Formats: sequence, C-alpha cells, structure tokens
Amino acid sequence: MPRSCCVPFSTTNKLKNPNLKCYILPNGSTEPRRRTRWLQAIRREDEFGHLWDPKSKHVYVCSQHFITGLKNEDIAHPDYTPSLFPHKKTKSPRSVLQRLERRRKREGVQSAQPESPTSEAPIPLQELERKQLYEELYNLRRERDEAMKERAEAIRELEMLKMSVNTVRENDTKCKVMTGLSWTVFDTLHQYLVQFVKSQKTSKMSTQDQLFITLVKLRQNPSTDMMCGIFDPAHRYSTFLDVFSRWLDLMYANISFFY
Repeated sequence: MPRSCCVPFSTTNKLKNPNLKCYILPNGSTEPRRRTRWLQAIRREDEFGHLWDPKSKHVYVCSQHFITGLKNEDIAHPDYTPSLFPHKKTKSPRSVLQRLERRRKREGVQSAQPESPTSEAPIPLQELERKQLYEELYNLRRERDEAMKERAEAIRELEMLKMSVNTVRENDTKCKVMTGLSWTVFDTLHQYLVQFVKSQKTSKMSTQDQLFITLVKLRQNPSTDMMCGIFDPAHRYSTFLDVFSRWLDLMYANISFFY
C-alpha cells in the first residue's frame, strides 16, 4: 500500500507522485513536543472531537506541507513543523524564509559581540586552527633542534672514540707511543712524503691519517680487523690494506737515502 498523507483533504500519495517525500509523524516517546506541534498544525479531530493522536506508527505528512518541500531538524526553521495547509492562511514561503535569514543574521552579530567589556570575543574557527598549526610548527621545530643537537653530540662522542691523527696531534708523548715518532718528526715526515702522493679525489681519509695508520701498524702490529674497529668502522677491510701497502711503498721509495 503506498504511503499517503494524513492531512485532511489531502489526496496525495507516493503512487500518484513518486517524487513526493513522506515524513513519518514524530515519535511521542522521543519527540513529544514536536509531535504535539505537528498534530496541532494538522488540526485533525478524532471521532469524539478531540485532537487526533493516532496509535499507528505509520502515519505520514507529505512534503507539500513544508515551505521548502523538506523537513528541517532546526527548531528555529519554519519547516521544523509542517505549515502549509488548506485550512490555514500562510504567508508566502519566500517572505518566511527571508525573515528567518534576517533573524539568523541578527543573532550571528549578537553572538559575535562580547557580553561584557571584560569578556573575550570568541575566536573564529579559522584563527583557532591557524593558532593550533603555529603551535604544532613550533613544537616540530623544537623537536628538530633537539634532534640535531643530539646528533651533533653523538658525532662528537664518536670522534672521541675513533682513533685518528687528531688523538695525537701536538702531543709528542702520545704520538711516540703510537707511532714511535714524536709529533714534530711525524709532521715533518708527512710534509715531505705528501709531495709524492698522487691526487686521490675519491679518498675520504686524509693523508695524515693514512700515514698515521701505516706507522701504527708498523709500531703496534694490530690485526687489520682491529685497525678497522679502532680507526673508522666505515672504512672497509680492503681500504686499510690498500692504504698500508701504498704508504709502505712510498716510504721505501723516498726515505731509503737515510740508510
């Protein structure tokens, strides 16, 4: 059976007009006041002459009785309750909606003004979102700075743990223990030998470190694996072997005149 409108003298139903919208009468348990307003607007009487209050849950009011043609859930909207009926003279829908729009504008202006000189005006949503974004950006920058600081500290600690020519620089005692030469002699030897070194654009190890590694190997004779762990784990096993063999040949070829 097609849904039919319960308004007196209304003959519309979904069968005659498929585009018609039918809204069920508000539930008396969940929306008692709204149901009463709908029944009062419909003005239908029961057999005893009292205001009609049907027991059925399948009672409908069609969209022709709403100004915009749609039910509205806003209690301030004229279509919160059906208002277009044959027995009731209603102002033009356009004027009703215009009056609603003017009232909303007035209420919007009033709500935007502070209630008292000491009260703060509400922050617009866009401004509030912008403020939250600025706070998040500030926190991210602070976390970035802290992370960079921790990284720099870790690099410094790694440099301290990693043995290089810097660990004996300007220290004759340490340099002599590690290489058998004082720092002054080591530096002089490096300045002499470096002129015979061919350009190594791909090498990340300084020539001072290369000479230092070679002399430590000759003096202390640690294993190559230990050399990798002590000096720089980033360098491969073959790198240390290559450095040692090249500088050994370099010293043999250029300082043999001392013998």
